[in-house]
Amino acid sequence: MRSRTLPVPAVFVALAAALVVAAGPLPAYAATPVRCGGTVTTDLTLTANLSCRGDGLIVGADGVTVNLNGHTISGSAAGTGIRAVGVAAPRIRNGVIRGFTIGVWLEATRDARLTGLQLLDNGGGTAFAPASVYADQVSGLLIQGGRIVPRSGPPPTLAYAIRTAGAKGLVVRGVDVTGLTDLSSGSNAAQVVGNTFRYGGLNLSESHDAVVRRNSFLWAGINISECNRAQVLDNVLTSGRGIRSTFTDGTLIRGNLVRDTQYGVYTDVVTHHLRVEGNTFDGNRYGVRADVHVLGELDGLLVRNNRFTANDQAGMFLEADIIGTGPARVTISDNRFTRNGYASTDLDSAYRWIDDGLHTNVPVGSAVVVARNLTSHNAEFGIEGSPVGSVRDGGGNVSTGDPAGCIGVTCG
Repeated sequence: MRSRTLPVPAVFVALAAALVVAAGPLPAYAATPVRCGGTVTTDLTLTANLSCRGDGLIVGADGVTVNLNGHTISGSAAGTGIRAVGVAAPRIRNGVIRGFTIGVWLEATRDARLTGLQLLDNGGGTAFAPASVYADQVSGLLIQGGRIVPRSGPPPTLAYAIRTAGAKGLVVRGVDVTGLTDLSSGSNAAQVVGNTFRYGGLNLSESHDAVVRRNSFLWAGINISECNRAQVLDNVLTSGRGIRSTFTDGTLIRGNLVRDTQYGVYTDVVTHHLRVEGNTFDGNRYGVRADVHVLGELDGLLVRNNRFTANDQAGMFLEADIIGTGPARVTISDNRFTRNGYASTDLDSAYRWIDDGLHTNVPVGSAVVVARNLTSHNAEFGIEGSPVGSVRDGGGNVSTGDPAGCIGVTCG
C-alpha cells in the first residue's frame, strides 16, 4: 500500500495540536496587582480597598486617572495617600483616602483634578502639621465635591484641610471642609466657590486676585493678609471670627450676610482701598471695626449701603490716633444702623462708651466723610462723631428713636 502524504496545511495543524497536548494549556495573564507604594503609569480603577503602613500610591505619568471606584485607601498615620510630582493632568476621584500624614500631595503638577473624594483623618492636630491636601508650585488645580475632615485634636481649627504654596489658578468648588484652608505664597487667582467651611475657615496670604463667592462659613472666618484685589462676595458667615483684612490693597467685601461673629469685618493695620458694600451685619459683637494708629493706613476705605442690626457694641466703630502725612480718605455713606449697642462693654481710647449705630474717634480735621446714613433706635447715639469737628458732615443723615440723636454731624 502506498503511503499517503498530508497536505502542508494539515501537517502544520497536526504539529500545533501535538505541541498543545505536550505543553498543556497556555497560562492566562493576570492583571498587575495594586500594591502600597506602587507607581501608577496607566489608568487605574480599584476593585477593593487598599490598606497601607506607609505610602499609598504614586502617580508617575501624565494624564493618569486613579478611580477609587468607591473604595478606601487607608493608612496608619504615616506617609501619603496619593502623591503626584512633576506630572500633568492627574485625575484622582470617587473614593476615600483616610489616615495618612498627607492625604493627597501634589508638587509641580499641571491641571490636576481631585473630584468626589472623602479625605478623612489625614494630617494632624497641631498648627504645623501636614494637611489632607497639600499642593506646592502647581497650576490649574481643581478640587471639586466631596468632603475633607482632617485628623485633629481640640480645637479643630488647628487642623489643615487644604494647604497650598504657589498654586496658581486654583479652584475649590462644592467641597464640605472642616478645619483650615490656607492658600499662601503666590496662590494667585484662586476661585473658592460654593463650599461649606466649618471651624477654622479660609486664610489668603500673599496671594492676589482671589475670589471667594457663595460659600457658607460656620464657626469659621476669612483672613486676608498681604493680598491685593481680593473679592469676598455673597457669602454667609455665622459665628466664628468674621472677615479680617490686613496689609491689603483693593479688597472688596460685598453682598455677604455676617451674623453672630466677633467682628463682621475687622482691620487694625494698613488696609488701603477697602470697600465694604451691600452687606448685612446682624448680631455681631461689632459689625465693622477699623482700629488703627495712623488714619492714613485706611486710605480709600468705603463703607456703603450696608445694614447694621443688633450688633452688641456698635454697628461700625472707627478709631485712629493720628491722621498722618499721607492721604486718609474715608467715606461712610448710605448705611442703615438699627438697634445697635445694647450689649456694650467697650470704651474707645477717649473713654467714651461704644454703644451707637456709628461710633468714630478720630483726630479733628480728618477726611472722614459721613453722609446719608439712616439710624434708628440705637442704644445711645445714632451717629457719634467724636470729638466734634473730627468728621465731615456730608449731609442727608437721619436719626429716628436714638436717645442721644447724633453728634459731630447733623441728623434730620
